[in-house]
Amino acid sequence: MDAVEVAQAVREHFGPRQSQCRLGRPRGLPAAEQAVTFVLYDAHVVTGAQDDYGSGTSWGFGVVLPGGVSISTVLGERLTLVEPRREALARTFDVIDRYARLRLGAEYLAAWEAAQEGQLASQTRIAELVRLIRLYGGVDAEHGCYWVATDHERQEPGVFEKVTALVGQLGLRRIRPAPAGMIPGALGVAIARDPRVDAAL
Repeated sequence: MDAVEVAQAVREHFGPRQSQCRLGRPRGLPAAEQAVTFVLYDAHVVTGAQDDYGSGTSWGFGVVLPGGVSISTVLGERLTLVEPRREALARTFDVIDRYARLRLGAEYLAAWEAAQEGQLASQTRIAELVRLIRLYGGVDAEHGCYWVATDHERQEPGVFEKVTALVGQLGLRRIRPAPAGMIPGALGVAIARDPRVDAAL
């Protein structure tokens, strides 16, 4: 199993609990040709590398502590796999996850999970606003804004209410009055551009 396959296994196993999964090792640790590094719960750096001896198929993982020290045994479990298969990787990842959760504590984890829920809600709202912009509006580069017409003859009900609610929930800035001639029919909402919405459009 090479580093690309291990990185894929990390993403699949941990999902949103991990971030910044990349090939290579953190600075300060010995370089390795096949290595993966990721962060758990925005707090713990975890690294894994293929051993460069024997058959070259074994992988060792470690949790990087402050000061750059990497520990490869946690909760009495050695994080080394002689033949890394998916099932064995999953067991090792579960040990690392349990160790990380115990060290972080319930208060931090509750705050982290609340932040994740808030981020998911924000992403859902952005997706809905983008849908409405694509269906009933557009982007006006000249005025630096998005617009949504609210008097479209085939429009779903409540578009004005939906758009204005989303603007408030996402902390966007509504432009009043809308630039003259920008919105067909003149009835609609103009919204200052935002990087989060730009990225989703």
